[in-house]
Amino acid sequence: MSDAAWGAKSYLGTSGGTLGGTAAGKILGLNPYGGEHEVWSDLVYGSTFEGNEATERGTRLEPVVADLAAEHLGVALVEPAVETLFLPTPPGGSPPPISGSPDRLTEDGQTVIEIKTIARDLRGALAHHVLQAQHYMHLCGASAGVLVYLQTFRASTFDMITDVETAKEAIRWGAAKLHIYEIPADPNYGQVVDALTAWFDAYVATKTPPPVDGSKACFENLRRASLEAAGEVPASEGVALAALAAFEAAEAYKLKSADAKAAKAAKDEADNQVRAEL
Repeated sequence: MSDAAWGAKSYLGTSGGTLGGTAAGKILGLNPYGGEHEVWSDLVYGSTFEGNEATERGTRLEPVVADLAAEHLGVALVEPAVETLFLPTPPGGSPPPISGSPDRLTEDGQTVIEIKTIARDLRGALAHHVLQAQHYMHLCGASAGVLVYLQTFRASTFDMITDVETAKEAIRWGAAKLHIYEIPADPNYGQVVDALTAWFDAYVATKTPPPVDGSKACFENLRRASLEAAGEVPASEGVALAALAAFEAAEAYKLKSADAKAAKAAKDEADNQVRAEL
């Protein structure tokens, strides 16, 4: 592992927010579960995300999948020496807003192992996961990465996997499958880091919301920013929640209206069929 990857350990806990591998995918439009407005809100106002079934499952099964991967690859895997890695601060400059938390490394530090659990069809490594692995390889100065997926076809199958042996049993019976994808380090990923840093400087450092994209997070951010700019309310969690509640209420009304129209159309069709039979 390069010394540069550990250069900003003192920055840990004092960063005020950085861009990790998951955020990178959201900013670049590769992550289907969120976009740049979500990242911006988390950094400017603070994240309220406390986890969900998928993240809890991933955390619980990470050691199990790591052991499966080590056995499959025939190498020893280790956890990083620190939980979060940062790019080093340039002389006379500010700490770069780039960070990452790889799941495992080979003992020589030259290969990053990223572990995923997934309960749906999988036809190749997912783009946002590949980017995440590249992000961590850049931070570590690694030359290669490996994406490891433990896939099941039903989320409930994961409940039966508690250790390596039960995971192997699920794989043996076809209820689960282990996917291994090797990824060479992109020598040009530094350009992505530059783009992410520019995004951070343009939007997060200035507290300016990113361009409108029509997402819920976008609505929430623009609503909150406009209210704060007008001095109508103080910056608070309540404003964001109220804005989001208003948005969701409007969406719910649209769905109910659509359901009502569909129900009426179905009733009219049934009435017409009855009349035709008579």
